[in-house]
Amino acid sequence: MHDLMTTPAWPRASIALCLGLTPFLLQARILRVNNNAVLATNCVTCFSGSSALQNALSAAQDGDTIHVEGSSVAYGSGSVAVPNLVIIGPGYKLSGAGSNPDLQANTWQATISGTLAFGAGSQGGTVMGIRFAGTNAALDITSTSNITVRRNFFELAEINMGGTTSGVLIAENYAYRITQSVNPQTINNLTVRNNVFTGTLSLNDAGDQMAGLIVTHNTFTSTGTQAVRDAEVAYNVFHQGTVSGSNNTVHDNLVTQVIPGFPDNLVVQMTNVGIPLVGASDDGRWDIPDHPVYAPGGADEYGIFSGISPYRLSGIPPVPSIYALESTLNALPGGSVQVTLSTRANP
Repeated sequence: MHDLMTTPAWPRASIALCLGLTPFLLQARILRVNNNAVLATNCVTCFSGSSALQNALSAAQDGDTIHVEGSSVAYGSGSVAVPNLVIIGPGYKLSGAGSNPDLQANTWQATISGTLAFGAGSQGGTVMGIRFAGTNAALDITSTSNITVRRNFFELAEINMGGTTSGVLIAENYAYRITQSVNPQTINNLTVRNNVFTGTLSLNDAGDQMAGLIVTHNTFTSTGTQAVRDAEVAYNVFHQGTVSGSNNTVHDNLVTQVIPGFPDNLVVQMTNVGIPLVGASDDGRWDIPDHPVYAPGGADEYGIFSGISPYRLSGIPPVPSIYALESTLNALPGGSVQVTLSTRANP
């Protein structure tokens, strides 16, 4: 526990941002975004109001970090056009039914209700800890490279791939589906790992060029078919559904039915693997209990909590967070506010 003296203006956000600094970030700017009028403040790198997200994206420079702070008001659309930009939210499923409590003191999510687009010039960008809410929300990745999509919540929102795109990592998300736009695409070296998918993958469109697709350590909960091509599909859990497509290698998955042409998968009753427990969180429920066959340990386990970089509950980003906070309720004008907080590092 630490006692800090600070001013009343936006205390939680200010403290969280200071704690989130790393040697890399100190070499670039940190921009703050908050569209909640009650918490907004004025500074050169602070953005508030209905266009806060896009205004921050427009002002961003190569290597900047944008902290999209938790808010009761959703953020709209925005386009990334500079390289090596990092966009960080606080995570998701932080309170209420199906959540993971006590991970963030401020349980507001950073919600995007429109489209966040990584286009030409956005290479090397990262987005993490954001909730994309509703069918009108989406993440577009078009004609760019080396984009990291990590620890986000896509609530019926699609991840759209387009143009000539390479080196994209989609990892540790609670996701709906990944799809391609209607025009022919060239997608190289796409890695999809350690995600929960409630919908389907649609990466097998006619006329598209696909190379180096890796689908590993995911948990698929949909009854539909995961459509991929030129892919290696391994160490996933298919609680329902199956996989199809052309020129694929499919092995070492837990499945509920035989996949024609691919005998090297383990057909099991999912009740033996671990059907979600009553009262577990929406993402924690997909953990597989210890078992000598289904969860033998090491990097060759199955599903989202396996492999060299497992899924993190609620998508908490790998920066320090405040998980408990108490402050003085009232203070005289010009006086001080005593804040007691508890922090933790996050891998």
